[in-house]
Amino acid sequence: MAIWLLWLGVGYRAALMGEHDSAQYVGRTTSALGGGAADAALDGRAMSGLDRELVFSALGDSSRRRLLDRLRVENGLTLSELCDGLDITRQAVTKHLKVLEAANLVVARRRGREKLHFLNPVPINAVAMRWLREFDALPLDVLAALPAEGNRD
Repeated sequence: MAIWLLWLGVGYRAALMGEHDSAQYVGRTTSALGGGAADAALDGRAMSGLDRELVFSALGDSSRRRLLDRLRVENGLTLSELCDGLDITRQAVTKHLKVLEAANLVVARRRGREKLHFLNPVPINAVAMRWLREFDALPLDVLAALPAEGNRD
């Protein structure tokens, strides 16, 4: 869980400090949530069940997770830049980006003839906070201390 939170923090900072004018994107994304609703979205209350399903579905594919990882490292990439070094076709990358955009995990912005893609960490954070809050109440340390079923002596 800590890895995801670190991933979110780095991605958000990269969006705020990126060289592709991505600070405007972050402001636009959070303001699109409706002002005060942005705070609620950060802890999962503003997301509908369908929105959560879209996020989980988008994250369920390893190629889409690789695209998100690339945007976390360097935000504001073009389609060509995203395709570099991948073992899938440009058309497949385009299809994956459409799924990520539908889940609001990636936001595209035009700059002249280029279409730049930016990571939006808000939906991942909202889903993570909803699940973290649910599972934080469980006594996981007690469960982890129990011997595994196959290792009983």
